[in-house]
Amino acid sequence: MGKLLEQIRDAAVDSSTDIGEVLRRALVLANRLGLTDLQEWIESELNGYPESVNLPDYRYTTVNSVGYFSGPAGSALNNAPIPLGNLPEEIRKALSKLRLPQPAAAYQRLAKDATGGFLIVDWPPDVVAQYAGEFYAGMNCIKAVRQVPVSVVVSLVEAVRNRLLRFVLELETTNPDAGEAVGPLPPVQRERVENIFQTHILGSTVANLAVGGINFEQSATVVITRATSGPWN
Repeated sequence: MGKLLEQIRDAAVDSSTDIGEVLRRALVLANRLGLTDLQEWIESELNGYPESVNLPDYRYTTVNSVGYFSGPAGSALNNAPIPLGNLPEEIRKALSKLRLPQPAAAYQRLAKDATGGFLIVDWPPDVVAQYAGEFYAGMNCIKAVRQVPVSVVVSLVEAVRNRLLRFVLELETTNPDAGEAVGPLPPVQRERVENIFQTHILGSTVANLAVGGINFEQSATVVITRATSGPWN
């Protein structure tokens, strides 16, 4: 089987290995080393991030919206781009930026099962109802969705995999036997490993995107799904 660091490294390198398996191996390492920060990050990637926390930078993205519109005499617009310029600034910002808080493995499955180039996130129904007539003259918006390119969630999963890989590679150069013995690291080694964690795992983060009272972007119940057949796809 090899050493634990080798197992994590090999699993991270192999793109066919499920990201959940890579993270679970890394969780064993974090537990053996007594690294609370690493353990918390891994558990968040395994189980999803709470609503109240700032996400790592790779878990935010900018999105475009499209909708299905109905008009007089049976006229319709399908999959039409939605211009957000007529909306209040706080709603415009909330609709154009998206948090991606779900488990990394969930995004891996969505990317694998995707049949088109986009995954979708529905607009909140109350926003659609309130601003249905604000986009195209004589047309009402029946349904609106945000489009998330599949490449975005693929990149998210790869970011997790690559950060773990870089962490393990540097850890191997400083302490190739790390994780083989259960118990806290000596202070000097612990400081070194924590610096490696800060550099390769956390990297840079961005501020929480909550805006005023518009909190639907912050809800942990916002779920990305693969696109399905329908007049708005």
